[in-house]
Amino acid sequence: MSKKIVYPLIVCALVCCLSFALAACDNGGNDTPGGEFQGTLYSIQAPTASDNYTVENLPESAREGDAVSFTLTLTYPDDSIIDGVELYGTETGYVDLTATDGVYSFTMPAEPVRINVTVTYYPDKETDNFLSWDGDNPSAFAIVLTADNPDYAPQYDTMNRLVANVTKTPSQTGGYFTQHQQTAFSLDEDVIPSDALTVTYTNSSSSNSAVSFTVCIDRTMIHEGTAKIVLRVDNGHKFGDKAILVCTVTVTAVQA
Repeated sequence: MSKKIVYPLIVCALVCCLSFALAACDNGGNDTPGGEFQGTLYSIQAPTASDNYTVENLPESAREGDAVSFTLTLTYPDDSIIDGVELYGTETGYVDLTATDGVYSFTMPAEPVRINVTVTYYPDKETDNFLSWDGDNPSAFAIVLTADNPDYAPQYDTMNRLVANVTKTPSQTGGYFTQHQQTAFSLDEDVIPSDALTVTYTNSSSSNSAVSFTVCIDRTMIHEGTAKIVLRVDNGHKFGDKAILVCTVTVTAVQA
């Protein structure tokens, strides 16, 4: 074969290789079939699998500027709280996401990101660490409907109460539980708003050591239904030491 034939063949081979390389780039998803560049695809890492929730419709990747949305479904909706949903990227940092009509959304930045979800599951719990619910606590409360007030009016006094007793000496207190923080909240704000809850404590008769904590429920603020109430007491004598109690209460309405 003469050199005049070999050179054109080499040139044709190089052109074919270059064409194949460009076609492979097109198949990477950055260009449309017509050749228009769409941008780089960046990965979206889903949150770690959990028994308490599922994430749906979250894509595996998106381009900068794309609108990304997904939904979060609780496995135990009556017993759980979504503590936070956030987007994280190296350059973007942490961005809190808030749901609108149950849908979370964000605009994709020019970098890979991950979604972090924190959900706390609150099954009923009578005893935890140094605290226990009192055995005489009611599980149902009544509110009265009146002709003059079709909403809810208090029956007898305006408060219902749930008592939790200190059943064992909290760690590092030396028998004197004097440093503590206490809070209560509701898992169903439509039935029992968290604003309707206040927590008090009772000291022993011989010292200022706490022996019980009481969740007071303002009956003028509650409505018919069922809700979970969570009481948390932090032991100020030891970092990270706490007790969390949970109970389900039912609110019923009676006609005056």
